[in-house]
Amino acid sequence: MQCARPCHETLYPTLELAEKMAAAEQGGKVPSDLVPRCPKCGGPMEIHMEGGPNFISDTAAQGRYQAFLERYHGKKLVVLELGVGWRNQLIKAPLMRLVAQEPNSAYVTINLGEIYITEDIKARSFGLDGPLSDVLSDLRQVCGV
Repeated sequence: MQCARPCHETLYPTLELAEKMAAAEQGGKVPSDLVPRCPKCGGPMEIHMEGGPNFISDTAAQGRYQAFLERYHGKKLVVLELGVGWRNQLIKAPLMRLVAQEPNSAYVTINLGEIYITEDIKARSFGLDGPLSDVLSDLRQVCGV
């Protein structure tokens, strides 16, 4: 989560707040004291998601991703994508590019009703259509786990 203005570049975790809001929700509304406000300017907060002019780049996450790429470059790699539809290119595109660039990699996507895999990685990909819980349960049975 980040300041919607943004008055500063600090990013804040959302899980604990989301859990509190979900527990307090009644009729689709949450108590106003749980609506997040910026600790610096008091303005509104928003979900930290790329796509708008106020997006704050997460340099720490980018660094972790680059370290991951360096550590596993050239090694056998399976990219497992769970429940990501074709419209969510912020997640899908980098994962598919990674598979395209790494010759020892494979791509597995599980999603309900829409399987999207680019042509350049189809030969090293598996698309499993169905509810995530069902597909994972079926895979567990097939693998004897």
